Amino acid sequence: MNHSFNLTINRRGFVTSVSTAAALAGFGCLFNNSMGASVSPADLESRLFIMDTWFWDNSLDASRQVEILNRIGIPRGSDCRNQWDTFPGVLKRFDQAGVAMAAVYLRLDLDAEELPAFVPALLQSLNGRGTLLWVNPASGKFKPSDPAGDAAAVALLKKLDALARPAGVPVSLYHHRGDWLEKAGDAFRVAEKSGLENVGCTFNLYHWLATEEPDDLDTIARAVLPKLNCLNINGAMKDSATLDVRKAILPLGEGDYDVEHCVRTFVKLGYQGPIGLQGYGIGGDVEAKLIQSRDAWRAICARIAKG
Repeated sequence: MNHSFNLTINRRGFVTSVSTAAALAGFGCLFNNSMGASVSPADLESRLFIMDTWFWDNSLDASRQVEILNRIGIPRGSDCRNQWDTFPGVLKRFDQAGVAMAAVYLRLDLDAEELPAFVPALLQSLNGRGTLLWVNPASGKFKPSDPAGDAAAVALLKKLDALARPAGVPVSLYHHRGDWLEKAGDAFRVAEKSGLENVGCTFNLYHWLATEEPDDLDTIARAVLPKLNCLNINGAMKDSATLDVRKAILPLGEGDYDVEHCVRTFVKLGYQGPIGLQGYGIGGDVEAKLIQSRDAWRAICARIAKG
C-alpha cells in the first residue's frame, strides 16, 4: 500500500485551510475546561460535528458527505477510515466544500516500536487546521485495560507528539470496546502518564455504556475532565453492553439512555471542547436521520443553556 501524500496546496486551498482552522477554533482550546462555565445555545450547537461513520453503510463518498453536511447546516465532519492512500482526496473535497475536518482517527500498533511511515505527511497535511487526531493504540499482546502496556503507549505517544505538537495538531486517546484502550479511564490514565500537554482523551458514550456502569457518569466525568478534549455521543441504550452495535448506536432522540443528561453533566463541570456525533451502523435515509438528530441536538442545547 502506498502511504504517500500529495501536499501541494494552491492559494484557494490555503485560504480554505485558514477558514477551516478558524471554524474549528470555536471548539475551544485544548483542556479549556473550567468548573461552572456558562454556555449559550449557539455556542453549544456549534461544537457538534458529524462522524463519517454515519455514511459507511450506504458507501457515501466524501463528495456526498460534504453535500449532506452543508445541507443540514453542520459543516464539520471527520475521517475514521484509516485509508491513507485516499485521505488527501478526502481532505481536498472537504476544503472545496468549506467543510471543516474536525477529527481524524488513527489506529496505531502498540506492539510496534516506530510510527507508521505515513504519519509525518499526515500531520503535515493537518497543519494549522485545528483538526483533532484521535489515536487508538491497539495491541495483540496486551489484554483490554492492561496497564502493562502503558509504557509502550507512552513511548509511542512521545514520538507522535514530537511531530503533532509543532504542527498544531492536538492528540486525543480514543477508547474502544474490545481494544487494549477499552475504557474511558484507560484513555485518561495513559494521557496523564504521558505528561504531554498536547495529549488528551476522548469520552465515547457508546464505548463507555458498553464497558462500564451507566449510573456512574458523574464519577467518570469528573475523573477524565482534566484531560478531556473530545466528547462523542449518539442516541443510546442503557444496556449497550448486551446489544449488537447496530441496535445500540441510534440517531439522537432515540434510545432509552438520557443523552441530554450526559451532555449536561460534562457542560456543568465546565467542558468546552468539541462533541462528535457517532453514527456507526446507522443505515437507511441518513440525511433524514441526521436532520432528526440535528433538531434533537438543538433542543438539547436550548434546555441545557436555560440551566
